[in-house]
Amino acid sequence: MTNMGDFELKLRKPKFDRSRIRVHYGNLGEIIAQEVLKKQGFEVWLTRPVGNLGIIGKDYIPLHGLTRFDEDTLRRHYNLHIRKQTWEEYRDEHLEFYKRELRDMKKTEAFLGDKLDAFKQYLKRIKLDVVGERMYIPDLVAKKNGEIYVIEVKSSERARKSFLKGKKLKGLMLAREFGLIPTVVTLNLKIETSEFELEEL
Repeated sequence: MTNMGDFELKLRKPKFDRSRIRVHYGNLGEIIAQEVLKKQGFEVWLTRPVGNLGIIGKDYIPLHGLTRFDEDTLRRHYNLHIRKQTWEEYRDEHLEFYKRELRDMKKTEAFLGDKLDAFKQYLKRIKLDVVGERMYIPDLVAKKNGEIYVIEVKSSERARKSFLKGKKLKGLMLAREFGLIPTVVTLNLKIETSEFELEEL
Protein backbone atom coordinates (compact mmCIF):
# COMPACT_ATOMS: atom_id res chain seq x y z
CA MET A 1 0.00 0.00 0.00
CA THR A 2 1.32 3.44 -0.97
CA ASN A 3 1.55 6.03 1.78
CA MET A 4 0.71 9.69 1.26
CA GLY A 5 3.72 11.64 0.09
CA ASP A 6 5.60 8.70 -1.50
CA PHE A 7 5.68 10.62 -4.78
CA GLU A 8 6.00 14.38 -5.03
CA LEU A 9 7.01 16.76 -7.82
CA LYS A 10 7.62 20.49 -7.42
CA LEU A 11 8.52 22.89 -10.23
CA ARG A 12 9.02 26.59 -9.64
CA LYS A 13 8.44 27.55 -13.30
CA PRO A 14 7.23 24.58 -15.35
CA LYS A 15 7.78 24.75 -19.09
CA PHE A 16 4.95 23.84 -21.46
CA ASP A 17 4.06 24.12 -25.12
CA ARG A 18 2.29 27.50 -25.41
CA SER A 19 1.27 26.84 -29.02
CA ARG A 20 -1.35 24.39 -27.71
CA ILE A 21 -3.21 27.15 -25.86
CA ARG A 22 -2.61 30.00 -28.31
CA VAL A 23 -5.99 29.30 -29.91
CA HIS A 24 -7.60 30.46 -26.64
CA TYR A 25 -5.69 33.75 -26.47
CA GLY A 26 -8.33 35.51 -28.58
CA ASN A 27 -11.19 34.64 -26.24
CA LEU A 28 -9.17 35.54 -23.16
CA GLY A 29 -8.09 38.83 -24.73
CA GLU A 30 -11.70 39.74 -25.48
CA ILE A 31 -12.81 39.01 -21.91
CA ILE A 32 -9.92 41.09 -20.50
CA ALA A 33 -10.63 43.96 -22.92
CA GLN A 34 -14.31 43.92 -21.92
CA GLU A 35 -13.46 44.21 -18.21
CA VAL A 36 -10.90 46.99 -18.73
CA LEU A 37 -13.24 49.02 -20.95
CA LYS A 38 -16.06 48.67 -18.42
CA LYS A 39 -13.78 50.14 -15.77
CA GLN A 40 -13.17 53.07 -18.15
CA GLY A 41 -16.88 53.84 -18.33
CA PHE A 42 -17.87 51.89 -21.45
CA GLU A 43 -20.90 49.64 -21.63
CA VAL A 44 -19.53 46.58 -23.42
CA TRP A 45 -21.17 43.58 -25.05
CA LEU A 46 -18.95 40.57 -25.61
CA THR A 47 -19.98 38.76 -28.79
CA ARG A 48 -17.97 35.59 -28.15
CA PRO A 49 -17.56 33.11 -26.53
CA VAL A 50 -20.39 33.86 -24.09
CA GLY A 51 -21.87 36.93 -25.73
CA ASN A 52 -25.44 38.13 -25.81
CA LEU A 53 -26.83 36.63 -29.00
CA GLY A 54 -29.53 39.28 -29.00
CA ILE A 55 -26.99 41.68 -30.42
CA ILE A 56 -24.80 39.39 -32.53
CA GLY A 57 -25.95 36.13 -34.05
CA LYS A 58 -28.46 34.42 -36.27
CA ASP A 59 -31.34 35.08 -33.84
CA TYR A 60 -30.89 38.86 -33.76
CA ILE A 61 -34.58 39.82 -33.66
CA PRO A 62 -34.59 43.38 -35.06
CA LEU A 63 -32.58 42.13 -38.03
CA HIS A 64 -35.03 39.33 -38.76
CA GLY A 65 -38.25 41.17 -38.03
CA LEU A 66 -39.85 39.01 -35.32
CA THR A 67 -42.33 41.35 -33.65
CA ARG A 68 -45.09 39.18 -32.17
CA PHE A 69 -45.87 35.68 -30.98
CA ASP A 70 -47.74 34.10 -33.92
CA GLU A 71 -49.80 31.35 -32.27
CA ASP A 72 -51.83 30.57 -35.42
CA THR A 73 -48.73 29.77 -37.49
CA LEU A 74 -47.27 27.81 -34.59
CA ARG A 75 -50.49 25.75 -34.29
CA ARG A 76 -50.44 24.91 -38.02
CA HIS A 77 -46.83 23.75 -37.72
CA TYR A 78 -47.71 21.67 -34.67
CA ASN A 79 -50.64 19.98 -36.41
CA LEU A 80 -48.47 19.06 -39.42
CA HIS A 81 -45.21 17.98 -37.78
CA ILE A 82 -45.30 17.43 -34.02
CA ARG A 83 -46.29 14.17 -32.38
CA LYS A 84 -44.17 13.85 -29.23
CA GLN A 85 -45.51 16.88 -27.31
CA THR A 86 -48.94 18.08 -26.40
CA TRP A 87 -50.02 21.34 -28.00
CA GLU A 88 -49.82 23.08 -24.62
CA GLU A 89 -46.22 21.88 -24.03
CA TYR A 90 -45.17 22.92 -27.54
CA ARG A 91 -46.83 26.34 -27.28
CA ASP A 92 -45.41 27.06 -23.81
CA GLU A 93 -41.91 26.10 -24.92
CA HIS A 94 -42.07 28.48 -27.89
CA LEU A 95 -43.69 31.20 -25.81
CA GLU A 96 -40.79 31.10 -23.35
CA PHE A 97 -38.33 31.27 -26.25
CA TYR A 98 -40.21 34.24 -27.69
CA LYS A 99 -40.22 36.06 -24.33
CA ARG A 100 -36.46 35.51 -24.02
CA GLU A 101 -35.91 36.83 -27.53
CA LEU A 102 -38.15 39.82 -26.83
CA ARG A 103 -36.11 40.66 -23.70
CA ASP A 104 -32.93 40.45 -25.77
CA MET A 105 -34.46 42.70 -28.42
CA LYS A 106 -35.37 45.34 -25.83
CA LYS A 107 -31.87 45.20 -24.34
CA THR A 108 -30.39 45.57 -27.81
CA GLU A 109 -32.61 48.54 -28.64
CA ALA A 110 -31.75 50.22 -25.33
CA PHE A 111 -28.05 49.59 -25.86
CA LEU A 112 -27.92 50.90 -29.45
CA GLY A 113 -30.41 53.73 -29.03
CA ASP A 114 -30.64 55.93 -32.12
CA LYS A 115 -27.89 53.85 -33.76
CA LEU A 116 -30.12 50.74 -33.93
CA ASP A 117 -31.07 51.06 -37.60
CA ALA A 118 -27.51 51.94 -38.59
CA PHE A 119 -26.19 48.92 -36.72
CA LYS A 120 -28.74 46.62 -38.38
CA GLN A 121 -27.64 47.92 -41.77
CA TYR A 122 -24.01 47.36 -40.82
CA LEU A 123 -24.75 43.73 -39.85
CA LYS A 124 -26.41 43.20 -43.23
CA ARG A 125 -23.48 44.79 -45.03
CA ILE A 126 -20.97 42.44 -43.40
CA LYS A 127 -23.42 39.58 -44.09
CA LEU A 128 -23.52 38.43 -40.49
CA ASP A 129 -26.83 36.67 -41.14
CA VAL A 130 -25.33 34.59 -43.98
CA VAL A 131 -23.01 32.07 -42.31
CA GLY A 132 -21.05 31.04 -45.39
CA GLU A 133 -20.50 34.60 -46.61
CA ARG A 134 -19.69 36.54 -43.45
CA MET A 135 -17.18 39.26 -44.11
CA TYR A 136 -16.38 39.97 -40.48
CA ILE A 137 -17.59 39.37 -36.91
CA PRO A 138 -16.73 42.03 -34.30
CA ASP A 139 -15.17 40.88 -31.03
CA LEU A 140 -16.85 43.53 -28.90
CA VAL A 141 -19.51 46.21 -29.31
CA ALA A 142 -19.20 49.08 -26.85
CA LYS A 143 -21.00 52.30 -26.02
CA LYS A 144 -19.85 55.49 -24.36
CA ASN A 145 -21.34 58.99 -24.52
CA GLY A 146 -23.89 57.84 -27.09
CA GLU A 147 -21.25 56.57 -29.52
CA ILE A 148 -21.13 52.93 -30.62
CA TYR A 149 -17.72 51.31 -31.01
CA VAL A 150 -17.19 48.19 -33.12
CA ILE A 151 -14.08 46.60 -31.65
CA GLU A 152 -11.47 44.10 -32.80
CA VAL A 153 -9.26 42.73 -30.02
CA LYS A 154 -5.71 41.54 -30.69
CA SER A 155 -3.67 39.78 -28.01
CA SER A 156 -0.28 40.85 -29.41
CA GLU A 157 1.28 43.59 -31.52
CA ARG A 158 2.12 41.00 -34.15
CA ALA A 159 -1.54 39.94 -34.41
CA ARG A 160 -2.56 43.62 -34.69
CA LYS A 161 -0.19 44.25 -37.58
CA SER A 162 -1.39 41.12 -39.36
CA PHE A 163 -5.04 42.19 -38.95
CA LEU A 164 -4.36 45.69 -40.28
CA LYS A 165 -3.00 44.13 -43.48
CA GLY A 166 -5.68 41.46 -43.80
CA LYS A 167 -9.04 41.11 -45.55
CA LYS A 168 -11.15 41.38 -42.38
CA LEU A 169 -10.05 44.98 -41.84
CA LYS A 170 -12.49 46.06 -44.56
CA GLY A 171 -15.40 44.56 -42.58
CA LEU A 172 -14.38 46.51 -39.47
CA MET A 173 -13.84 49.77 -41.37
CA LEU A 174 -17.30 49.56 -42.97
CA ALA A 175 -18.65 50.47 -39.53
CA ARG A 176 -17.67 54.10 -40.18
CA GLU A 177 -20.09 54.31 -43.12
CA PHE A 178 -22.93 53.73 -40.67
CA GLY A 179 -21.85 56.24 -38.04
CA LEU A 180 -20.17 53.61 -35.86
CA ILE A 181 -16.57 53.83 -34.69
CA PRO A 182 -14.18 51.07 -35.86
CA THR A 183 -11.65 50.41 -33.12
CA VAL A 184 -8.75 48.05 -32.38
CA VAL A 185 -7.72 47.07 -28.85
CA THR A 186 -4.21 45.63 -28.56
CA LEU A 187 -2.85 43.96 -25.45
CA ASN A 188 0.20 41.83 -24.82
CA LEU A 189 -1.25 38.64 -23.39
CA LYS A 190 1.14 36.12 -21.87
CA ILE A 191 0.17 33.04 -19.91
CA GLU A 192 2.71 31.94 -17.33
CA THR A 193 2.64 29.32 -14.59
CA SER A 194 4.56 29.00 -11.35
CA GLU A 195 4.69 26.82 -8.27
CA PHE A 196 3.54 23.62 -9.99
CA GLU A 197 3.11 20.84 -7.45
CA LEU A 198 2.15 17.20 -7.91
CA GLU A 199 1.54 15.25 -4.72
CA GLU A 200 0.41 11.65 -4.38
CA LEU A 201 -2.36 11.24 -1.83
